[in-house]
Amino acid sequence: MRGTIPTGETRGTHLLSLYVPGQGLVLMEAKVDQKENEIVVAPEVLQQVCLTGVIVIADAMHTQRDTSQQVLQAGGDYVWLAKGNQARTLWSIQKLFVHEACNLKNGAPLSKRYPHRRDRQ
Repeated sequence: MRGTIPTGETRGTHLLSLYVPGQGLVLMEAKVDQKENEIVVAPEVLQQVCLTGVIVIADAMHTQRDTSQQVLQAGGDYVWLAKGNQARTLWSIQKLFVHEACNLKNGAPLSKRYPHRRDRQ
């Protein structure tokens, strides 16, 4: 939302939205209180919808273990961005896929040696 900062204030209304990008459909919105952030609100929003067979995509802020486990336990999958704010996670991903990146540069196909995440639980 734009233009929600009242005169004299530093922050306006902040909403966390759950939407279907291909259809532009907003399934739900929740207000993020000024004393918290999206990490606190996201689990509450995700509990309100069926995640079975759904792929949840979020920015780097949501690269959180608890949120990841919540999505998996609800039957969904996720794609999180990993950046410098999650340095160990980013390092682990890079280490896991370094050989794949080299293979792609050399024209080799992707490996099929990585088990599906449900097989690792």
